[in-house]
Amino acid sequence: MTITQEMELITLLSDVLSVLDGDIIQGLSPEARGLTRQKLIGQLQEDSASFSEGDMILLTYFNDSIQLLQTISDEDFQTVLEEQIALIDLKQGQSIFQELDDQQLIRLGEQLKAKSLKTTAEEEKTVSFLNRFFKPFH
Repeated sequence: MTITQEMELITLLSDVLSVLDGDIIQGLSPEARGLTRQKLIGQLQEDSASFSEGDMILLTYFNDSIQLLQTISDEDFQTVLEEQIALIDLKQGQSIFQELDDQQLIRLGEQLKAKSLKTTAEEEKTVSFLNRFFKPFH
């Protein structure tokens, strides 16, 4: 995924995941944690079908978003989704335009580090299993 695609995905997910009151983040959309790339594509296709040809700006937005989602991998989508969920959780009650404070940055860093350690441990388990499985063939 390119930087441009990642930024477009972050913008799209910000629109979909956040429950807003004006520019204040009230919380996370109820369906956010179960969202997949395919579900979002389906949702966007369904939403775009309800607009007429006269709404070209919205139709272009939906079509561009669908095209973006079709070009990225499920893994890239899940990574950005999890990061955005973590950010929304941290920024609850704040403006979407407000930057994270030092405490929030520390908490975000801890969350990302814990996730990274968990992923590394899972990869090691997989490698160990595969090593044991293929050891007789070496």
